[in-house]
Formats: sequence, structure tokens, C-alpha cells
Amino acid sequence: MGRTVEELGDTMSAQEYLGHLEDYQREPWGSRAVVAMLAQVCAILCNVNRGRDVPPFTPSDFLPGRKEAEPVKPTTFSDLIDTLKG
Repeated sequence: MGRTVEELGDTMSAQEYLGHLEDYQREPWGSRAVVAMLAQVCAILCNVNRGRDVPPFTPSDFLPGRKEAEPVKPTTFSDLIDTLKG
């Protein structure tokens, strides 16, 4: 809104605040909602392109902090060369 919390307190009525709160409860906005929507899109794209022997992805697979990340194996120069050779 381009204002500090104090400025909003000085200029926004309780009724207006409750209206915004009701809107948010009906349809959340902000970064959490965007992350949830993007996680759904990622799951759809991965499921469309996954192999038959790969278990389906869920949005929680793409939400930060939702599950323990698998350890990443350090990549060596020879690993990169092998990957490029196919």
C-alpha cells in the first residue's frame, strides 16, 4: 500500500481494515499465495513430462521447507564431461 503500519493506523478505519481482512480470508494474496500457485504449476509440468516409472509429483515437492532436501552429490569435472558426452 506504500505506507507504514503507523500511517495505515492513522488513515484506515477499523471497518476498512476488516474489509481487507475478509477479502484476504476469501482469497489470499501475497508471496505465500504466489508460491503455492507456482508449486501447483511446477507439479503439473513435471507430471506431464515424467516417465511412467517416476512417482507423481505434488505441489509440496516444490514448496520451500516442506520436506527434507536430498543431499546433493558434489559434481566433479569428469562428471560434467560424462554428462556432455551423453
